[in-house]
Amino acid sequence: MIIVYVVETYTEGLGYIDNLLPVSMAKLGYEVHIITSRLPMYYQNKTGHRFVSESFPHLHTEHRNGVFIHTLDPIFIGSRIILRDFKKKLLQLNPSVVVVRGLASPVLGQVILSKFFSNFRVFTSTGMAYSAASPALKKEGLNFTKAFNFVTRKMPGRILASFVSKCIGSTNDCVDAAVDFYGVPRSKTEMIPLGVDTDKYVPVTNELFEAERAQMRAMLGFAANDIICIWTGRITPTKGIEILAQAVEELNAEGFAIKALFVGSGDYSKVLSNYTQSKLIDFQPWADLPKYYRMCDIAVWPKSLTTSTLDAAACGLPIIMSDKEPATERWQGAGASYKEADVEDLKRTILSFLDHDTRERLKYIAHSKMKENYSWDFIAKRFIDSFESV
Repeated sequence: MIIVYVVETYTEGLGYIDNLLPVSMAKLGYEVHIITSRLPMYYQNKTGHRFVSESFPHLHTEHRNGVFIHTLDPIFIGSRIILRDFKKKLLQLNPSVVVVRGLASPVLGQVILSKFFSNFRVFTSTGMAYSAASPALKKEGLNFTKAFNFVTRKMPGRILASFVSKCIGSTNDCVDAAVDFYGVPRSKTEMIPLGVDTDKYVPVTNELFEAERAQMRAMLGFAANDIICIWTGRITPTKGIEILAQAVEELNAEGFAIKALFVGSGDYSKVLSNYTQSKLIDFQPWADLPKYYRMCDIAVWPKSLTTSTLDAAACGLPIIMSDKEPATERWQGAGASYKEADVEDLKRTILSFLDHDTRERLKYIAHSKMKENYSWDFIAKRFIDSFESV
């Protein structure tokens, strides 16, 4: 079986489904390709400036970690892109399966048009959560947001889905969003979670990791006895980072040595300058993230669901999530929820993990849960089973 992933952008070390899932499939013995553009992730900032990735300055094909990566020139259509000479490249590869990230993109349209010249099966993947969608989309009755979504997403998504074998959502919440907001028939959906590299993402279990933890804390200015809450991701107003920052600020004022480490970037990150007990560092490649999790004690995401919860749990951290997040299976037994946006309740929940022995007990539970249910090797086999079932 030849599998081709089509993504608008590809950045080595960033993006789980683009980097780790194809590699895991290649390890299973399949021929795997990625077709992408030369543009970097988040290729448009808020002013619409476009720039070309330094990672792929020229059109080329290269072989990384068992996967063939093909870069093509982008052609802009408004704020979106299609790929130049895409059909020619795709038909040269002669795939059995083509997987596209996204449900209503122009690139998916290119894949479907190319399908008329070949007999490959098309799958889509989505990580857009229903809970993260605009509240206006969930209201009863018609409004401007719902009408705009119907024209730009639901109607095109429904048409494109008629040519797709299956849409795979990373949570049940993502499946619901695909059905309600993109018009995908529920009969064509399946939930397969994203995974975690349980060989790299491991807890502190030996003296080497203890030394790494101490070194990382000293390098970033944390004390040995600080309880550090970590948050990772792209910083936007919807993520609720200030809820965690405020909770940590108040806990310090109450005499607790609790700090916050934010790993990520985004225009909204400037809000953290108001909080003295929070430290911000830039995005880190996925291969470097384990040491940042291991130097911390608790992982907190005040609002939006993220695959990073799997990474943090694999590194043995208890997870704190919003009580409005539906994917509770990720942290049940190895974490807790708090009342969303309630700073006092978040403080109480953080304090419930203050005891060292409690965190040590949960460390092994969390890592075992990830290894048994969310390792990339296990997830890759589930994707292959899905491809072969159609």
